[in-house]
Amino acid sequence: MVDLPCPFPALVHPRLDAIESDLRQWLQRWGIYDEHSRRSRWDYLVATMYALGDLERVQVVARIMIWLCQADEACMERPATNGRPQDAALYALCFQEILEDPVPQPHTEDRYILALRDAQLALRQIASPVQIRWFNAGLTRQLLAATAEVVLEATDSVLPVDDYLRLRRFSAATGAAFAIGLEITGGYELPEPVRYTEDYTHLMRLVDELYGFTNDIMTYGRDAAVSRKVIPNVVATLMRERQLPLDRAREAAITMYHERLDAFTTITARMRQDADPATARLVEELGPYIGSQRAFFHRSERYRHTAVFTSDSTEATPTSGPAPGPRAS
Repeated sequence: MVDLPCPFPALVHPRLDAIESDLRQWLQRWGIYDEHSRRSRWDYLVATMYALGDLERVQVVARIMIWLCQADEACMERPATNGRPQDAALYALCFQEILEDPVPQPHTEDRYILALRDAQLALRQIASPVQIRWFNAGLTRQLLAATAEVVLEATDSVLPVDDYLRLRRFSAATGAAFAIGLEITGGYELPEPVRYTEDYTHLMRLVDELYGFTNDIMTYGRDAAVSRKVIPNVVATLMRERQLPLDRAREAAITMYHERLDAFTTITARMRQDADPATARLVEELGPYIGSQRAFFHRSERYRHTAVFTSDSTEATPTSGPAPGPRAS
């Protein structure tokens, strides 16, 4: 795995052990915990994303984060690679219904749908309506991108660089969505007008893009190993479109990453000026938040042992309830 130095060192929550224990028990409760989950170290990712957050609040947001990681593979990627893209589409619709209103009991026994409902109900106990709306908007964008990826994979479609970057920004939408989690886990909230400023909008877009570039640059080896035909990665896209060897394509991607990192630094410096306390805190926490992804990649066996973590190796497949897809009972 290629390293990508980040100027923002990651922090780690002092109760990493409690975060790991809660996540494991919650995943086991819904039948979506396995060896793949344990070795991926999703708990470490959450502990670095929300290192300064209140433990109980972190545990609630962590459940949604880890649910997304598990469900993206089992409910979106797996059906696509196994020739059942319609199952992925049904899952996306069912998940969106839960995001819109988790209160009604779903007419299904599917563990992924029920787990999302449980996590969303808990989120309502700690986050404001405004925070929930922005947080779930990011999850909706993620579902949209995941569905688009299913279609592209099913049709062996090849995207030009500009279109791939557009897709990657949406598929990395959890970067900005879970940045809202900094507020939720920290027990503070941005003034609503701040969310509609040009600087904040641009900043959240950069968070998405930095997350996407970090992922693609550091995990190209895994993407190349597990992909069947078209490699969903900016390095691979640059290699193909610009006819570049791997090293030069990676250098080009790193240059694009640093351009966005420079823009991020400029905007955060500007937003610190005369900022209200909540905005000032968010801006300060975003640096280590971005650095958390690099730290996670170095800790997770998912990215250091590619042979073990192929798209066929995880056991987190939707086998309980109405198999093989999210069909109503």
